[in-house]
Amino acid sequence: MPKRSRCEAVTYANNRWPHLVRYAKVGYGHVHIDNNPIEGTFRPTKVGLRNYLFIGHPAAGWRSAVVYSVAATCKLLGVNPENYLTWVLPKLAAATNKTVTGLLPHDYARLHPNGAATAAAALDGAVVKDFEPSPSS
Repeated sequence: MPKRSRCEAVTYANNRWPHLVRYAKVGYGHVHIDNNPIEGTFRPTKVGLRNYLFIGHPAAGWRSAVVYSVAATCKLLGVNPENYLTWVLPKLAAATNKTVTGLLPHDYARLHPNGAATAAAALDGAVVKDFEPSPSS
């Protein structure tokens, strides 16, 4: 390694030392050094980006974004997106403006804790296939 590169690396680490030692402090075990789980939720969107370039109707892009958001939230909560949609769609169809509360994936996970725990246990160490909605939705 050339001297200049080594010097730049040491300077870089020195300038960021207070931020780097935060990961080693007692009581900061909850701080993650990266955000890979969150970035992993964007992967299906980036993979399908070229496929969705000519999605058709302008509203179809917004609908796809809504489906992706719901699916990503379900995955983060350990909820099966299909089970959540099966639970929420009939309730949503019958809901009014005053009764529409309590239908988010967070609410489903709270009402069905065993389902979320089972899904999280099943995903532990398993290869997860990304949930891909139809580009025509």
